[in-house]
Amino acid sequence: AVSGEVILEDPQHGFAESAAEFLTGLHLQHFEHWLLRWLYVLGGLLGCACIATGFIFFVEKRRQQHARAGSQGSRIVDAFAVATVTGMVIAALAMLAVNRLLPADMTGKGDVEKWVFWGSWLLTFVHAAVRSAPVARALHNPAWREQSFVIALLAVLAVVANWISTGDHLLQTLFVAPYWPVAGVDLSLLATTAIALYSGLKLPSALPRQQTSNGRPAYECYPFSAGSRPAGIARHGLAGTVITGALEAGTARHSRSGFRASAPRRMAGTAGLRYLLSAG
Repeated sequence: AVSGEVILEDPQHGFAESAAEFLTGLHLQHFEHWLLRWLYVLGGLLGCACIATGFIFFVEKRRQQHARAGSQGSRIVDAFAVATVTGMVIAALAMLAVNRLLPADMTGKGDVEKWVFWGSWLLTFVHAAVRSAPVARALHNPAWREQSFVIALLAVLAVVANWISTGDHLLQTLFVAPYWPVAGVDLSLLATTAIALYSGLKLPSALPRQQTSNGRPAYECYPFSAGSRPAGIARHGLAGTVITGALEAGTARHSRSGFRASAPRRMAGTAGLRYLLSAG
């Protein structure tokens, strides 16, 4: 007969088990609050931005030095930066598009998606390495711009592939039969397309160059001395003031210490800075 007597009771969780259970639920998003989930998305994007800017700052800081020394080290680092920032996005989008294009009951579909991801990622690195020759001359790697356009294309392809394979287009998931999980993914992909297109149009294929009398490249920039301020920097408010102050201080310090570099080399250090600020 059923008596209601307790037969077995799980022991109380210790601190370590409770902490592990909490972190697991936090990591796997065992909650349904939409605002908290979007905060998770924002936190993930901020982490990606930290990694991307760290790579870019590392390369930009050393590119001029490596170009003057004839080193190829900046090419390798820049190729890894491209593959990590834009290449990772391309690999994820390629896997997502293949997931929609292949039949759902296909044998080994998961393995194909894995190979597409890793293969796409590897190809982005190869592409970035092949296109990195300008980096050795202190110019921008055109792979940044080209892979941004690939991201835009793949994001649109993923949206269209989902429409073709499931019939869930945005009009359907937003108005006819609202289904926000699918609509949210499609809208995020279209936002990715817009950001990638904007980035690709704004990114330079390479910095303009001039030739000096000895045939060596002189990188176009604003020549200035202590006390002067390039117009491209003056338009940028507080940030421009801080940057200008640092550059003027460096110029004055080199002048006091008797530093004398050739005009092309002296100007090369501000080439990337001039381009970015004047373009804005």
